[in-house]
Amino acid sequence: LSSAIAAAGPGTTIVIRAGTYTYDFSAINTFGTETYPVYIKPYANEHVILQASTHFKLYGNDVIFDGKDGKLEILSVGWNLVLDRFVSGEAFAFDVFGQRSKIKNTIIHDFSNIGFWVTNVDGVNQGNLTYNIGYSNGSQGHSFYTQNAEGGIKTVRDNIWAKTYDTLYDVHQYGSGSSDVRGYRYDQCILIKSTFLTGSAASLVDDTEVTDCYVIDGSFAVGLLGASDPEHRVIFNRVRADKGRMNIKKSTGSS
Repeated sequence: LSSAIAAAGPGTTIVIRAGTYTYDFSAINTFGTETYPVYIKPYANEHVILQASTHFKLYGNDVIFDGKDGKLEILSVGWNLVLDRFVSGEAFAFDVFGQRSKIKNTIIHDFSNIGFWVTNVDGVNQGNLTYNIGYSNGSQGHSFYTQNAEGGIKTVRDNIWAKTYDTLYDVHQYGSGSSDVRGYRYDQCILIKSTFLTGSAASLVDDTEVTDCYVIDGSFAVGLLGASDPEHRVIFNRVRADKGRMNIKKSTGSS
């Protein structure tokens, strides 16, 4: 597997036979192109388990992990090996940085945090089941922590995020003074016992649409705090918070 990933280039497809593969995924620097991405997927109808020795960090552009042909499971062995991982500061994270890189149709679990970052322009998080995420007593680990800025749309659809521990926000779309949260399309996602949050006191929150999403025993929270430019747009289409609430705070000029 390490040789295949190291040798991959634009247009390469890596097909993995059934089995468990433990590998250092902390610096995946394989690069494809927008026209010829790199695909990494299981052999048809076979179950592949990728065990990151610590982190899973995808730096390469145009790399697609896709489990649709079989079953693709990704986890961190390092996080599992921490004796008391839920109160530990050890952050064995799952991070996607590359432009247009995509994680699709996988099962992701046993990481401290999952981030799709501002450099992941036109990134895709689709068809994934995510659970068992969190660290420092669950207060800091998020199943989907994300930032986005100008130049692309992040597509987030057909996902299930199941809160296992005390993480306050499973979906935490939250920026800073240098990292905005704009350009998102959520569709047909489910959160279980958690909260969907978009907002920041120091960044622009804009151009976000959440459609046909369902929070079971949790809440939607929108806070356009600190934004002062007009026409900041956050749209909810057919969303439901079961046994929870929808809490919206908007700034002057927001729609």
